[in-house]
Formats: sequence, structure tokens, C-alpha cells
Amino acid sequence: MNSKMLANLQSKPTPQNDAYEKLGLNASSFVHVISKAGRQRMLSQRIGFLLLHLVLEEQLNGEVDRRALAALNESYEDFQNAHADLIGRSGHSDGPTMLTERVLVELSGKGANATDLIERSIAPVPQLAARFGTQDPNLPQECLTISHLIQTQLLQALQAVVNALQSDHDDYVAAKENERSARSDHVFAAVRDIRQAAHYSRMIALNAKISAERAGEFGREFGALTDEIKDISNRIVNSSEDIEANAR
Repeated sequence: MNSKMLANLQSKPTPQNDAYEKLGLNASSFVHVISKAGRQRMLSQRIGFLLLHLVLEEQLNGEVDRRALAALNESYEDFQNAHADLIGRSGHSDGPTMLTERVLVELSGKGANATDLIERSIAPVPQLAARFGTQDPNLPQECLTISHLIQTQLLQALQAVVNALQSDHDDYVAAKENERSARSDHVFAAVRDIRQAAHYSRMIALNAKISAERAGEFGREFGALTDEIKDISNRIVNSSEDIEANAR
């Protein structure tokens, strides 16, 4: 097998997949990151609902729902930690990040991008949480505004991030499938070349056998060698056919 054939058998990743893999993204980690981004979206929704619940509870019953307040603070921490992990800023995560080109557009593109919306709707949550029970007259309206922003804009922006990751995953899988298909084509081409060479060797051996028989006693040793060459050629042909059949 020549050097060109060997080179063709090697898998050459697409530039796009190479960019994904530099971020630590592969078939399994894509699923993990998409799941984490989806959970981040659900956490933001939970934060919006908890803000509404705490406002209503304080206004209707005159007291703070401490369990809901603890859940709000916990959801905020979970959201921030998940986001830091996903964008590679947690300081302790060595896993994949989601900062593909598509995601960067959703995170920092023009207009109401996800990063801007997170800053406006999620970042103020600890300060809002600390003001429950202080009889602050401005708190209910601020919480309603933040909750509305989460439900109407942030959820949509975070879903766009999930959709971008899903599109990246689909592209990655398709490119990998194309790589496997191309590699298989190269393998089949190499096997066909090997089989063709074996057929050619078998024909040479057959012609040599005929010549050895014509030589009589003087060609006996040479005839034994041609029989061995023919046997090896037959085995190569059979093996190449098995390889091609099992690889499909």
C-alpha cells in the first residue's frame, strides 16, 4: 500500500468540528451542555415565579415565606454557577463550554441579548431578596418588573441559546457521519486495490505454473513456489472480500 493510500485512510476532522472540540465539545459533552443550558432556563423561570409568590404572600398575609425566600436564593446561586460553568468562568470547571459562534451571537449580539438580560433580571435578585420583610413600598413593583422581564424576554433569549447549541450539535453529528463515510470509502478503495493486486499476482502465478510444467523436472521447484503464491493470493482476495462485506 503506497503512502498516498495510507494518507487517505486517515480521518481528517472538519475545521468546524475542530473548533467545537477545542471548546471540549463532542457528541456526549454536547448533550451535557444542552441539558445544562436547558436547566439554566428553567432556573430563571423558577426565579420569576418565586419573586411573584413572595410579593403576593407578603401582601396578602403580611409575612415573608421563608422557605420560598431560601428557594429564591438557592435558585439564584444555581443559575449563576451553571452560567459560569457554561461560559468557562467558574474557575473550577474543566469541562466543556458553550461558547460556539452561534451561542456568542445569542449571548452578546445586538439588541436584547442573553447576557444583557441576565444582568438586568437575574443580577438584582440578591438585593431584592434581602429587602423582603422590610416593608419597602417599592419592592413589589420592582419584583413584578423583574419577573415580567424574565418571563417575556429572558426565557426567550435562553431558549435561543439552547436552540443554537442544538443546531451546533446537529452540525457536529452530521460532520462526524460524513467523516466516517469518507473514511469507509477510503477503506473500501484500499481493499479493492489490494484485491486487484492479489488477482494480478494470481494470474502471474498461474502463468508461471504453466511455464514450470513445460520445463518438466527443471521447473518442479519453481512450480511449488508458484502454488504458494497462488494460495496466498487466494487468501488475500477472500480476506479483502470479508473486510468489505463486514464494513458495510
